[in-house]
Amino acid sequence: MTIKFTAHTLLVGAWLGLTCLNPVQAQAPTEYYWYDGGVRRALFVDGSQVADFAAAREGKSVLKAAGLIEKSAGQTSPVFKDAAGEGARQRALPGGVILVLQQAMAEAEARKMLTDLGLNPVRMLGAQRDTWLIESAPGLATLKLANQLHESGRYKSAAPNWWVPRTRK
Repeated sequence: MTIKFTAHTLLVGAWLGLTCLNPVQAQAPTEYYWYDGGVRRALFVDGSQVADFAAAREGKSVLKAAGLIEKSAGQTSPVFKDAAGEGARQRALPGGVILVLQQAMAEAEARKMLTDLGLNPVRMLGAQRDTWLIESAPGLATLKLANQLHESGRYKSAAPNWWVPRTRK
């Protein structure tokens, strides 16, 4: 059996080799997404890093190289990017969902409604009396809850309470 190497097969082979060796270039959209208001936005997983929120409480850096921390600690999140490649904005999920109700309500009434729906309202946000911080575990549980709440149609919007790295001025 003879294998013919054409320019096309060589280019495909080179591309596959580079993709396998460079995970940053290999980033592709995943099944992960979130809602920014009414806009569904894709998320790209940065497999080279993990956010460790237990370290943040100790005053240490949140971002760690993947594999250097124990994910069973319950205080970790994948690191996501808004786009593939270097330089894209990073974000992670420390826990909490920002939930905007369809209408403003008295605090006690809104808290009871949210609790009756199985949610744990942490506190009301802002003066409009329609925005709440809802408790959720760090990591993918937050993303799942935010998407479920948004897609239910019961609320104006629901989005993860994102952590983003500070930028120095």
